[in-house]
Amino acid sequence: MYIPKFLVYLGPVISLQATIHAVLFDSTRQQDVIAYTDIREKLKDGDIIPNLIDDFTPSFKVEIGYPDASVDFGNKIDPSKVQDIPDDVSLGPLGSTSPADTTYTLVLTDPDAPSHDNPKWSQVCHWVATNISFSSADEFHILSLHHGPRKLEKGKGLDELVEYMAPAPPPKTGPHRYVFLLFASESGKSGSDLSKPEGRKRWGTGEKGYGVREWAKENNLAPVGGNYFKVENSKQ
Repeated sequence: MYIPKFLVYLGPVISLQATIHAVLFDSTRQQDVIAYTDIREKLKDGDIIPNLIDDFTPSFKVEIGYPDASVDFGNKIDPSKVQDIPDDVSLGPLGSTSPADTTYTLVLTDPDAPSHDNPKWSQVCHWVATNISFSSADEFHILSLHHGPRKLEKGKGLDELVEYMAPAPPPKTGPHRYVFLLFASESGKSGSDLSKPEGRKRWGTGEKGYGVREWAKENNLAPVGGNYFKVENSKQ
């Protein structure tokens, strides 16, 4: 088990218009924090660990919100509610995590393409957002996002290495898991140094089952948090 050093259908591509903020979760207010063991167990229950990513101890709480839906460890969301890029991404360090001077990357991947029972196109890359940084201020926040939410522009606190592609599972393929994973750079490199997948299907390779685990290892990224939801085509 890795413990961080710091505690299908191809749908439309959407341009970056996200409001992203990070919130410091006070470790003394346990009622506001999902313990890392609970997060790990939820990711295991969803076959995220170890099928998509090697076992790890989460050190971040990752909360994803769309205008009309929130991601909550496997909840089902209507595809019409996730067509636009998430408008609320909260990244909360757990315990004594100190995220300053580290670059973070958030990805979205579909391991169930074209279906959970026949994932021959797996995995499909839906989003890679990088150069997420925190300051050492009292409240951690995305770099350049200071006093409350605001629209982010490319190159100011977050960059899209791969543009957001809305979930759009084909008919009669059952529910698809769409998995958000947060990574931290182990090498100190910025997101600009990450390799860009050459395509969506199989993360730009011809290798069956190739996905975020392999891409992250190639780019010296360590998993620190995750969340996921399910989307199903209405025609089953």
